[in-house]
Amino acid sequence: MNGLKRHVRSARQLIGFSTVFLLFCSPVRSEPIEVMLHEDDVVGAEAIEAGNYAEGVERLLARVSVGSLSNSARTPMVIDLCAGYTMLEDFEAAETYCDMAVQTGWSAGLALNNRAALHVAKGDYASAIRDFQAAIDARGADQIARRNLQRIEAKVAALRAHNDLAVAYVAPDVTVE
Repeated sequence: MNGLKRHVRSARQLIGFSTVFLLFCSPVRSEPIEVMLHEDDVVGAEAIEAGNYAEGVERLLARVSVGSLSNSARTPMVIDLCAGYTMLEDFEAAETYCDMAVQTGWSAGLALNNRAALHVAKGDYASAIRDFQAAIDARGADQIARRNLQRIEAKVAALRAHNDLAVAYVAPDVTVE
């Protein structure tokens, strides 16, 4: 999976969302980034949580394309498609659905957290940090986004300490505390 590994956590968060962890390989060991799925009863989310990303995405796409679904019913699925495509490392599709989820404004903290995880997977740490900070401000996923922000800031600091050139050109504007 091109440096992306998965670990699925089956316990539900207090806020009622499922969490899937993304582990990113690098010269510097880092904690997993948490990607959140909407409620477990959303079609396809169970498959994504179980690690069957392609099946989950396929099931979600079948429902999202149905014209009779309202925008409010479609939004949780778009958020889950963002997570599913990120786990599949289909970054183009993930970006489309992550941006769509953020643009709806519905469950903004959750959508921003997942888009930030996509940025991490792509190695764009500056954008990831900005989205994690926005997710904290938007609420709804602020505890998970706060943990993710701490993890990515620690990773950026460690990479800088190792003079990793990828961080030098990707995230020059990122301030790590």
